[in-house]
Amino acid sequence: MFLTSWLSSIRHAFHRSKRVSRRSLRQRQVRRRAIETRAGVERLEDRTLLTALVVDDVTAGLGIQVDTDDVTGGDGVPDFQDIVVDSNVVTADAGDGASIDLRDLTLDSLTIDSANISGTSGAGLNIVLQNVALGSLVIEASTITGGAGAGVNIVLVNSVLGEVEINDSTLTGTGGTGKTRLGIEI
Repeated sequence: MFLTSWLSSIRHAFHRSKRVSRRSLRQRQVRRRAIETRAGVERLEDRTLLTALVVDDVTAGLGIQVDTDDVTGGDGVPDFQDIVVDSNVVTADAGDGASIDLRDLTLDSLTIDSANISGTSGAGLNIVLQNVALGSLVIEASTITGGAGAGVNIVLVNSVLGEVEINDSTLTGTGGTGKTRLGIEI
């Protein structure tokens, strides 16, 4: 073997190994970037923060009306776990002062807090629950008057109502014989 052929073979071997190492270096860099990218972008699980639907601003004369679509946004899945009617003065020109009609839901609580609700020609507060599981109904520091019906009327159809608390509140039903302060129909 001549010295020139030997040098030539070493040069080719060195050049080939350099090319291989450059290629493997590029491949390692690409792999590292891919790993860093995957580590930087972490897929999170879907989460829903359930909050309360708070009714605290009412147009005079209209009363309050809350139905299933208000709680679900129309898709059947509750956007809220609680409903709160808070610090309102409600006098309906016609019908019930507040009407809450819920169907096919599970909720933690329905709270009427510091409200003054009057129904002119109906109940002060009319609650209809159909296929609903409600943890608690709380009426706190409120005055509820039915103009031609019960102060509070509750209708349960295939529903479960956990606790009912009425604290520091006045319920008045008017409108003649058989009209009560609190009516519950199961």
